[in-house]
Amino acid sequence: MLWSFIEIFEIVRQVVHFRSLERPKEDDFCLELSKVHSYDEVVERVARRIGLDDPTKIRLTSHNCYSQQPKPQPIKYRGVEHLSDMLVHYNQTSDILYYEVLDIPLPELQGLKNLKVAFHHATKDEVVIHNIRLPKQSTVGDVINVLKTKVELSHPNAEIRLLEVFYHKIYKIPEEEKNLGPHDRLIHVYHFTKETAQNQMQVQNFGEPFFLVIHEGETLAEVKGRIQKKLQVPDEEFSKWKFAFLSMGRPEYLQDSDVVSSRFQRRDVYGAWEQYLGLEHSDNTPKRAYAVHQVRTVTHLRSQLKYTTRLELMILHQHISYTEHPSISTWNGNGGSEQVLQLKDTSEAHIEFIYVRFCRLYYSFSDVGGEGRGFSFI
Repeated sequence: MLWSFIEIFEIVRQVVHFRSLERPKEDDFCLELSKVHSYDEVVERVARRIGLDDPTKIRLTSHNCYSQQPKPQPIKYRGVEHLSDMLVHYNQTSDILYYEVLDIPLPELQGLKNLKVAFHHATKDEVVIHNIRLPKQSTVGDVINVLKTKVELSHPNAEIRLLEVFYHKIYKIPEEEKNLGPHDRLIHVYHFTKETAQNQMQVQNFGEPFFLVIHEGETLAEVKGRIQKKLQVPDEEFSKWKFAFLSMGRPEYLQDSDVVSSRFQRRDVYGAWEQYLGLEHSDNTPKRAYAVHQVRTVTHLRSQLKYTTRLELMILHQHISYTEHPSISTWNGNGGSEQVLQLKDTSEAHIEFIYVRFCRLYYSFSDVGGEGRGFSFI
């Protein structure tokens, strides 16, 4: 049977709805394309449609069929062969693509790291956002040097601390942190409360975490004094606070005579998110859309994703309860039982994030021969 040109064209024809990444809910225009069009042909057609001379300044992003939003990561320059590859999301096909117009060609941009830096001035409440582009091999020192040329410092010798933060404040670098001794430790300190769900105790973090230097042989009573002074908590309220060493979400309550440093293993503090000193007290702060404990979940997932799936699940279970929809299901294809996990934060953005991370975990199972085990979104 010979197929006519028209029949073949109808098979490969694809009408694509293009949306600006800045307005992801609205169609800007439609183009009739071929599923076998190359990456270059697609961006050339988009550039021609919007009147742009340089097609390499077009960056495309695929559509997530589950969240009905743009995928978190854009399509890399010539990162796919054909239009059909841009429209596939797992086992579903979309007819939506998002586009943005860059100020420099995409191949050049991909060689740079784009950082959005929020500068908190020491003497002002104003926060200024700076977008900084640097070569990917740049160091933290390079970021700070560029930032110093863009901001107004309180004095010429002011120091800048650069942190990746979620709803936290950036503090000045205390003198004691600049002069750490060989046996001193810089640890994380979190505020937390306890809740009971399904007859299980769960730790909920809130407020603003901070770093604290602890010295060798220093007791909890001595550490408490410095914490109270740092946070300026009245004596009557502070007397009700409890202190605990937390590892993997399990609190081990400390007595005033306990040596705090003995609880913390010697390791890089900036990666040791699963260990911290917890301050248990009531949460009197206004509720926000994204609580700090959600941020801890994100951080755990980022830092632990490359390690064992058993550890990842232990971390996730601290922040997930077992009730009704919307939920994520875990299963074992070899006849094991199924568990339905209820997300505490059911906002669209958080569900999308968790879904992406679970999909990545699914592939990590496959990589180690664990076919039949994985995650699905309900």
